Amino acid sequence: MDQGIRSLLDYLNSAPTAYHAVSETEKKLKAAGYSILDESVTWNLKPCSGYYVIRNGSSLIAFHTGVNLETPGCFRIVTAHTDSPTFRLKEGMLNEKNGMLTLGVEVMGGPIFSTWLDRDLAVAGRILIRKKDGIETVLYKNSERKVLIPNPPIHLNRTVNKGFEYNAQNHLKCIVKSIQKSSDSTGKSKNSKENIESFYDLIASDLKISSRDILDADLILYDTQEAALTSWEDEFFSSGRIDNLAMCHASIQALLAVQNQTGITVAALFDNEETGSKTPQGADSSFLEQVLERIILSRGGSREGFMAVCASSFIVSADAAHAIHPNFSDLYDEDFTPELNKGPAIKKNAGWNYASTGETASLFKLICEKADVPYQLFINRSDSPTGKTLGPLSAARLGIPAVDVGNPLWSMHSIRETGGVKDHNFMIKAFETHYRVN
Repeated sequence: MDQGIRSLLDYLNSAPTAYHAVSETEKKLKAAGYSILDESVTWNLKPCSGYYVIRNGSSLIAFHTGVNLETPGCFRIVTAHTDSPTFRLKEGMLNEKNGMLTLGVEVMGGPIFSTWLDRDLAVAGRILIRKKDGIETVLYKNSERKVLIPNPPIHLNRTVNKGFEYNAQNHLKCIVKSIQKSSDSTGKSKNSKENIESFYDLIASDLKISSRDILDADLILYDTQEAALTSWEDEFFSSGRIDNLAMCHASIQALLAVQNQTGITVAALFDNEETGSKTPQGADSSFLEQVLERIILSRGGSREGFMAVCASSFIVSADAAHAIHPNFSDLYDEDFTPELNKGPAIKKNAGWNYASTGETASLFKLICEKADVPYQLFINRSDSPTGKTLGPLSAARLGIPAVDVGNPLWSMHSIRETGGVKDHNFMIKAFETHYRVN
């Protein structure tokens, strides 16, 4: 297997949540000699050095200062997002019904509900633990502790194949375990909660701590099936969270491959894109703007100097694109729909849901040509709305021209998506070339 794809599959398997994605990214950066920065203290940056900043444990911005930090000339930026559509657990509250303990969920983003049913699911996220000197954050993931959301039988739900609408409150609670039976004084069987008051009791037993020490948790469901190559000739790969961890992986791989550039190279991995990005750690926040300005200020620059650097900079907003589906080709504008393994797609939209303009699309085409990478064009059907990305948000906040691109996928927002092996390597090469442009 190609080393780059093997690295991607390992990354996907290790990152069921945005918190894990940031943690895995941090490991790569540390191994390459990058240093973490604290937003609450003054920065003293050096030329030819790599740094990264983490916010909320779920967003990360990494950058390399290049050889001319005092007069950097430009920022070369790639943005991506760490979150994916899923279901968030409701505060660990267990419900007892019909001999089962279940957990309620809230919908995060826009998952395809039906793909989550009748699969081995597990719980992952971060746990906030009480300590004498404050709060400790612990990442949690245990694929052996499975939960499930079973379908009703078709015999009792005859419309399930005719567009049945699942109700998130009533139909999508996950089953954790059965309730053990015990006997009362008359010998009659009765249910018992086994002293389990909340899901935190079960988590605490895994962590070997008292549930009273769990102050809170941010937990979601994920598919336990691992990422893998697929198709007759292994030309595709299939996994959860390809949207958009594949672009996170590609941006970091490219960032680490380019070290002696004259500009400042940046990979910005944001949380909460699937829910609108308007959070302190989202793309519609001050995070990237503050990091970029502090880079300039740390070497004696000014606000005026920062704005001048922004004016000559360029953002590649990288998020998944739709690959044409041979069974549903009528859903696409076939003149402007990418195919798998034919290269990155440049995304355009008249409503500015994408940031691409004729100028920025042309710049990315030149990047692809220089990298010897094929490219494609995605424009949605004129009678169908399209999704939104990070590009317009980042470009508007910073005043930096941006292009929206992405690798084509099948089944976007399904529990398991499919992408092309060649496309991932194409995108890494394009990002590397983008970072090397002076």
